[in-house]
Amino acid sequence: MNKCSIRLFAYGGQGMKMALQKIVAPVLGEIGYFTQAFPFFGGERRGAVVSGYLRFSTDKITTHSFITEPDISISFDERIPFDAVTAGLPAGKFLLLNTALPARYAQAAMDRKVYTLNAKDISVSHGIAKPEDPFPLINSAMAGAFFKLFEYITGRTVPDELTRRIFEGALPVKTDENFLAFSDAKRLVQPLAASETPGEYPVSLFRVTQPNGLCTKCRLCYIFCSKRAISLTDSEVHIINEAKCNLCGVCIKLCPRNAISFETSEREDTR
Repeated sequence: MNKCSIRLFAYGGQGMKMALQKIVAPVLGEIGYFTQAFPFFGGERRGAVVSGYLRFSTDKITTHSFITEPDISISFDERIPFDAVTAGLPAGKFLLLNTALPARYAQAAMDRKVYTLNAKDISVSHGIAKPEDPFPLINSAMAGAFFKLFEYITGRTVPDELTRRIFEGALPVKTDENFLAFSDAKRLVQPLAASETPGEYPVSLFRVTQPNGLCTKCRLCYIFCSKRAISLTDSEVHIINEAKCNLCGVCIKLCPRNAISFETSEREDTR
């Protein structure tokens, strides 16, 4: 393959921009490709859906636009609407999905080549992400999975020595852990067998708890909530509107009494 276009989706805080611009594009550049890599996001950061675009080619790249018909579409999180992930993706092209339940996507493999991995578990196992974080840092694992696809598609091998050197420059903190996550993901990502009948599976849902009795009504959560999801009653009780909350976690980090926290619940879902 002389050229390829990739579209990525993630939530702010999952490391998509780092994976795109500091790991994947530099490695491709080192092995002789022209590259173009850019993220797209607004004023929000953590918890907001962000996208990214990558082109690589053996020839100079003159196109400068969003990618609407990618060769590969990558999703860092299965909560991102699947219709958005697959929009414009032609039949026979590639999907790379981070999921703990790959069988949910078996139907998508009927007309596309679907690869899956549990990037969160890999990152947690190496101390990069925390299991309770709704937006785990999975950039290294997703980069490793991408390069597995790259090697399959192009027939080229990316030397471990090269990726290790890129990691040392891009991630000087926890370099070993991130490189191991990259290597594990490259080994563990798997193609998904097609099936006409997807199953029903429990899906973990995150929410922010309402402030408990430890709350001192300091208003820090109210002042710094970017989504205006926290309101005050006449008696100064803090109420979190779940419909507005984007789970950015700012209120949890700022609360001096740990009166707010994340919790998870499960529901059945069919993909």
